[in-house]
Amino acid sequence: MDKEFDGIHSAHLTLAVISGQYVAENVYSFYNAFVEVEVLGVPADCKKIRTKVARRNALNPVWNETFSFKVGSVILKH
Repeated sequence: MDKEFDGIHSAHLTLAVISGQYVAENVYSFYNAFVEVEVLGVPADCKKIRTKVARRNALNPVWNETFSFKVGSVILKH
């Protein structure tokens, strides 16, 4: 959706998923961990993305991933 209509503009959303602390208890620290990010809105804007899996590190996983979303239904009022 590259077109802009009267009062409706597109925007870019950038989200960084860096790390987690104490995601699982020590007993489960060797599990795999991931983060799922979901943008909700009008159907054209909805999107779901997952990070890579932090293997065998569910206690303090590190992802260092950046996601970009184009949101095409931002209403600006003047």
